[in-house]
Amino acid sequence: MEIATHHALDRPTATLSSGRPRLPAADGLRGVAALLIVVYHTSFTAGTTVGPGLIPAVIARLDVCVPVFFGLSGFLLFEPYVARIVHDRPLASATTFWRRRAVRIFPAYWTALAIQLALGAIAVSGAVGLLLSVTLTHAYAGIYVLSGISQAWSVSTEIGYYLLLPLFALLCARMARGWAPVQRVMLIAAMCGSWIVISTVSRALIHGSSLPYAGNFRFTVIANADYFAIGMILACLVVGTEVSPRIAALRLALFQRPSLWYAASLVVLVLVSTQLGLPRGLEEGSTTQELARQAGYSLVALLAVAPACCSLTGGRFFGSKPLVWLGVVSYGVYLWHEVFITAPHGRESFLLRWFGWHVFDAPVVPLMAMTIAGSLALGAASWYLLERPLLERFR
Repeated sequence: MEIATHHALDRPTATLSSGRPRLPAADGLRGVAALLIVVYHTSFTAGTTVGPGLIPAVIARLDVCVPVFFGLSGFLLFEPYVARIVHDRPLASATTFWRRRAVRIFPAYWTALAIQLALGAIAVSGAVGLLLSVTLTHAYAGIYVLSGISQAWSVSTEIGYYLLLPLFALLCARMARGWAPVQRVMLIAAMCGSWIVISTVSRALIHGSSLPYAGNFRFTVIANADYFAIGMILACLVVGTEVSPRIAALRLALFQRPSLWYAASLVVLVLVSTQLGLPRGLEEGSTTQELARQAGYSLVALLAVAPACCSLTGGRFFGSKPLVWLGVVSYGVYLWHEVFITAPHGRESFLLRWFGWHVFDAPVVPLMAMTIAGSLALGAASWYLLERPLLERFR
């Protein structure tokens, strides 16, 4: 999760690293997205995502929240770089950026991994699987992609984005030398657009092919580059308002009513869930279905992330204190929630065994309620006891 906090991976502070006020609605959106991922996984375990009707169909598509995480990361981490480039200031050190990302991600992840392995709640495939899980490189290693903390594949994808971002920003800075500020904004946005092209073309060529690890390609940063690009282009829009009255007027006109954007995101989610004929569960779709899903998910993510990051308020709902707090603890929620609903080697989790329930045949409401409650408790413990102290120590 973001998994950014961004995908739930960045420290909530008063300001962004560029010095701009932080956006509470972005934290709230991330928190809601993390909670919906819990709903998605719990419903899958209970067997309700393959049932008839609108609600199961929509729940089966709540993995769209991962692209929302990626979009938030794209905006929140790239916006400071765009601001520096446009205003002709030196870029922040790449090593400093990578160090801060490492402090944000690995201690909480390693703690969750070690405890869950010790409890037998997860498993890895030998020494290689352990090494890949510890280094968060398993998303690029074929059969190991879901070993260890299975949902952490998206954190592995985020790692790829973190490695690329300072290098891409350096390229943008060099390309923009000698350009006027507005032209720099347009150039950077166009360069971000190339990520969408690369992602779409690579998915079209590789999905369903006989190339090695083609089935795992969808977990990589290349395949998901379009989701990150959504936030990166929105970052260009926000920074552009500082150097162009026209862009400022466009932003103001577009985001006067953020609630309309969120409503549109829900409408598109329903349409994607019911009108594209996408497979559910573990079934893999055709290349056409995969591209349609990718386009639909991109639109849902855009309509959700844009108002949270670009409007002046982000909306009262997502900016409310409970949801902002949920965003604060969401990384831990994301890392820990699967222990309540899954276990390795096809076994039931401790919670399912305790009540005598079975995978794909469990009462979804009580299972979901207990999973959410337990995940919130562990997520809060992870934040207050580990994540926040480390972030304050190594800020």
